[in-house]
Amino acid sequence: MCGRHVRRANRYSLGKDELELIDAVTECESCGGPPDHVDHDHETGDVRGILCTSCNTALGLLKDSEDRILALYRYVVTKC
Repeated sequence: MCGRHVRRANRYSLGKDELELIDAVTECESCGGPPDHVDHDHETGDVRGILCTSCNTALGLLKDSEDRILALYRYVVTKC
């Protein structure tokens, strides 16, 4: 395994099969951009998917809160 795989395996408690599934993702599961980050639930540590830098950062800044995400969505829809 390369260094990136070892870090991901250790950080997210992933096995070889799970790492292969992550490597098979070819685009951000939210916007379709280039996949860069393993998205995980900060409370459970469970991996949710693979996101680009922008989507991963946005989700983190919104504190993984469905209420915040929906409120921001409603704001954008009403202001544009």
